[in-house]
Amino acid sequence: MIQTWTIQNFKSVSDKTTLSMKPLTIFAGANSSGKSTLIQSILLVAQTLQTTVGSRSVVLNGHILKLGSFDDIVFNHQSDQTVLIGFGLTPIIEPPPVIPGGTEKMGHFFSADPESTVARSEMSASQF
Repeated sequence: MIQTWTIQNFKSVSDKTTLSMKPLTIFAGANSSGKSTLIQSILLVAQTLQTTVGSRSVVLNGHILKLGSFDDIVFNHQSDQTVLIGFGLTPIIEPPPVIPGGTEKMGHFFSADPESTVARSEMSASQF
């Protein structure tokens, strides 16, 4: 499960901003307060992770979202800046299934060391 989401120099967000996420997170706020920017950053990561083209590090224009060029997403069109999108994860460990007719149980579906489950992606104009 995503625990934190961090963005910096992405669209309308200049300062490094980290938000805590819960199983139910609601984004509410005044117009132009960054709600769409946050959602677009999440969709950008989803779109990039779903691509099968290994030669592109970040997919700005794909099947989920079309953001234009790097200059369109970097804060104030400052192409010499780096865009940061990061997230912290905690694995969800499901209980092992019970095998019908027996008492044996299979191992966990997923387990990971929480210390190693943080991902971060930085983008600069040279990657596009």
